[in-house]
Amino acid sequence: MCWVDVSSDDPTKILDTAPGPFLSYGRPGTFDEHGVMPSCANWSEETLRLYYCGWMRLVGVPYSMAIGLVESRDGGSTFQRIGEGPLFGRTPNEPYLEGGPYVLQHEGRWHMWYTSGTDWIGKEAIYVIKYARSSDGVHWERDGRAILPGIVEQECQARPCIARIGDRWHMWFSYRFGLGFRNAERGYRMGYAWSDDLVVWNRDDARSGLDVSTDGWDSEMLCYPVVFATSSGVYMFYNGNGFGEDGFGCAKLIQ
Repeated sequence: MCWVDVSSDDPTKILDTAPGPFLSYGRPGTFDEHGVMPSCANWSEETLRLYYCGWMRLVGVPYSMAIGLVESRDGGSTFQRIGEGPLFGRTPNEPYLEGGPYVLQHEGRWHMWYTSGTDWIGKEAIYVIKYARSSDGVHWERDGRAILPGIVEQECQARPCIARIGDRWHMWFSYRFGLGFRNAERGYRMGYAWSDDLVVWNRDDARSGLDVSTDGWDSEMLCYPVVFATSSGVYMFYNGNGFGEDGFGCAKLIQ
């Protein structure tokens, strides 16, 4: 994992970048021994928590994923795992994989939306977005139910991001066809849903506000959104073609 520091007044202006990775792979046999992918940072008093996705290679299928947590008490210069095991992973009701968490605090509760596997078709995982709740951000309760309906064949949903704008909660997320998706026609697109209570979500992709470009780095795919507000407006960081092969871009909300 690495980081990029951008201007709060102009998120397209890069101020600094990490000199190198700040979190190494896990030890042999642990859930993140083959990969670590940052997903969501959140403050708990003086501690910066970073929720991430850990990867492990398998034999029958290509990989497994689980959700991990590291903490920093110096503002993000150094992080330490809360333990060598995952925050949560597979269960009898969710037997395949978990990853891509987005976490926020609201009215004394912690809320998480995450990707959960529902099947493997050959070498391709199928997954949807689910919801978990917590009183402390470490110990979680979940019922294993998908929160959004699918609209394409064997739909995969990933990397939700939630923002409060006005008097309503808004979610942006990635979705794609389950198979044959490494192309412009079936690759990731931007999905959207809204909620009044953080639990019941109403999908309305026509209001996502962003589609692929006619050409260039994001002309075939849009994925992994991060939406945030600054003094100059509401912005979205997102990846483009090849799951972010050329880096990430920035879009501004026009209201």
